[in-house]
Amino acid sequence: MNRHANNFDCIRLLAALAVFISHQAKLAGHGPIEVSNYHDLGKTGVLVFFSISGYLVAQSWERDPRPWPFLARRFLRIWPALACVVLLTVFVLGPATTSLPLRDYFAAPQTFGYLGHLLLIIQERLPGVFSGHVIERVNGPLWTIPIEAGWYAVLALLGVLGMLRYRCTMPLILLACGVYVFGIYGTENQETAPFWELEFGLFFLYGASMHYMRSWWQPRPRLAALALLALAAASLALGHEYIAIVIALPYCVIAVACASTPFARDAGRWGDFSYGIYIYSFPIQQAVMAAGGNALGLAGSTAVALPATLLLAWLSWRFVEEPALGLKRYLQARPQSAIATGASGQGSAA
Repeated sequence: MNRHANNFDCIRLLAALAVFISHQAKLAGHGPIEVSNYHDLGKTGVLVFFSISGYLVAQSWERDPRPWPFLARRFLRIWPALACVVLLTVFVLGPATTSLPLRDYFAAPQTFGYLGHLLLIIQERLPGVFSGHVIERVNGPLWTIPIEAGWYAVLALLGVLGMLRYRCTMPLILLACGVYVFGIYGTENQETAPFWELEFGLFFLYGASMHYMRSWWQPRPRLAALALLALAAASLALGHEYIAIVIALPYCVIAVACASTPFARDAGRWGDFSYGIYIYSFPIQQAVMAAGGNALGLAGSTAVALPATLLLAWLSWRFVEEPALGLKRYLQARPQSAIATGASGQGSAA
């Protein structure tokens, strides 16, 4: 039986595959798959992840508003699988693919510096690994994880300060961040460097706002969708495409995820593989290209990289993520009334 009667697992899986496809196209030399003037397919997948994360993590806090158990649950969701991929990268993938002699590889400070990922300190390269590739990063998607962890901490801080007792807190913070990102920083200016910490944060805050404002939109989802889509259309007509994306995308993602659609609601029957796909796909894709994937073309390299990614994602879920999440039972508070969200217990962010 499926764990959840909703579409969250399906949406997360599609987002992870979008990131995979986007990176595969880039590594094969086809360039980015553009979705908007501001985001390619991979970045759009990341925006989906942040939107869902904000919604579910806010729900998790409301279910058990104790800071240390809350942070421990976030740790159990992110760190064990991250630690495995980092250790495998440094001690298996790196030695197997580096162009340096193994003695030089392990003598280089950069090699053990890569273990900084265990502390969410991002390092993009390993010595001699994937040098000369279209993208020389070892595991591109990992740079987003510290950003997400930072927003977990922000939410916990707001909770500790008692600000989350007021359902208007998140929408007001979302509005303030939006004013800064678009009105002061000017992120719609293509010459302005992306401010990913706040740009991704907008989608996290939007997701959290949807949780706290659920009494407004859940009883009337079509009316809410029409109102927000009309506002997004008006923004687009005024030349503010990015603002239109912020207005429309998170609502559509979460509204669809909260629904229970045949087939889609069964996507998590055997587990939630989205995180495993997200953290394992890029180094596998790089390894395939290093082994001659360029000669296979986009379709051929995808046909090799995708099954390998899915296998490692399954192994990660079965032997790392699921056992780690099982430890959450030791963090449970006394039973509380179920939150009337229509999406109780949605996925591994709980």
